[in-house]
Order: sequence, then C-alpha cells, then structure tokens
Amino acid sequence: MVPEDDSGELAKAARDATDAAAVANMRLAEAEMSAMSGEASAGASIAANIRDARAAAEMTQADLAAAMTKRGFKWHGPTVYKVENGERQILLSEGLALADIFGIGLSVLSVPPEFLKARLKLKKDLDNLEDSIRALAAAIRKFDSSAAQMRVRLDETPDAEEHFGGPDMLRRVQTFVSRDSPVVKAVNRAETMLLRWGTDASET
Repeated sequence: MVPEDDSGELAKAARDATDAAAVANMRLAEAEMSAMSGEASAGASIAANIRDARAAAEMTQADLAAAMTKRGFKWHGPTVYKVENGERQILLSEGLALADIFGIGLSVLSVPPEFLKARLKLKKDLDNLEDSIRALAAAIRKFDSSAAQMRVRLDETPDAEEHFGGPDMLRRVQTFVSRDSPVVKAVNRAETMLLRWGTDASET
C-alpha cells in the first residue's frame, strides 16, 4: 500500500501536472489563433493593396489579368477578383510580377492599406510634377530657339521698328529676347534648375 501521506502528494502532483498541461494547451491555442490572425491580417492587407494599386494605375481587373498573362501567369478577370477579395492567395512570383506592374516594392504590398494609399497618392503627384517639368523644359528649349532666331532677325533688320509698327512693339519684343532682359535671365535660371532636377532624379 502507498502511505497516506505519499498518496496525497501523488494526487497533488497529478493535479498540478493536469493544470500545467491545460495551461500549456491554452497557450498553444492562443499562439495558433494569434498566428492565424496575423496571417489573415496580412492577407487582407495584400488583397486591399492590390485593389488600391490597380485603381491608382487606372487599370481594370481585365487589364491587370492581361498584364499578368503577359508575364507568364494564367490570370483572368475572376482571378483578380478572387485575389482582391482575399479568396485566393498569391505566390511569391506573382507578388514580384504585381509589384513590377504597379511600380512599387514587393514589401509594400503587405503594408497597412492606409500607408500604401498615401504612397500611391504621392507617387501620382510626383509623376504629374515630373510631366510638368518635362513640358516646361521643352517649352524653355523652344523659347530659347525662338528668342535666338528673333535676335538674329533684329540684327539683320535695322528698320525693325517700322516693321513692328512703332517703338512700343519693338520694346516688348526686346524684353523677351534681349540677353540682358530680366525675362531671359529668369528663363536661364529656370533652365539651370530643370537640368539639375533631371540630373538629381537620374541619380536616385
């Protein structure tokens, strides 16, 4: 027979072991739920970010499916729908292709949607600014060419004032073509800044 004292201790040890096992099982369940929640959260972010990035690129679901197909993935409109609604997970290779299509880093696909929305808005504004800068640079080149041609023409035409119908128009023209004109100097400064922008942008 087991002594009464020893029997009590064994029973207590058994209860402690049972309690410890229950706690361990509870912690394991909590960890599994946390992991599943994290995966679900990341999956939801990726789905939302793909949808937002597609919208920002002004692409339809069919457009995105076609772009993915060109990159070797058999995507269709319903594929995009399922991905954007979290019904289908994407492979790493698909994520790389999507990031390339949207012009963003792969890691950005899994950031909180609010972060990506802010980045996409900034990217769109930056693209618009760069388009405007290129247009301005082209306009300045055209102005420089026109002003240079006008200077040559004025040098060749001593009686230009008569051809312009009086001194007022001649002065207005000279304001825009004379090398010492504030307008021309301002244009030259702007051209220098635009060249610097282009150089800095190409180095980033």
